[in-house]
Amino acid sequence: MTDLATITSQLHRIFAAVDYMSDLEGQDKSLVVEMSQAMLSDVTYGDGLKPLVEYVRRYCDVIDSAADAERIASEIR
Repeated sequence: MTDLATITSQLHRIFAAVDYMSDLEGQDKSLVVEMSQAMLSDVTYGDGLKPLVEYVRRYCDVIDSAADAERIASEIR
């Protein structure tokens, strides 16, 4: 079982990712909702959050390259 501090930290990461991705110009908001659901599922039923870049690659529709995905993931605080 994961401790409360770890879960809280992961929930803060989800909020930060959703907040950041929602503000990207041209980003499809429905993909942000799908991302948040996938992230919550990973926390609830999986082994915790995957690296943020995996979510960005899958759910960000305004990236042009893998480098863009890495940059966006690194900017999420």
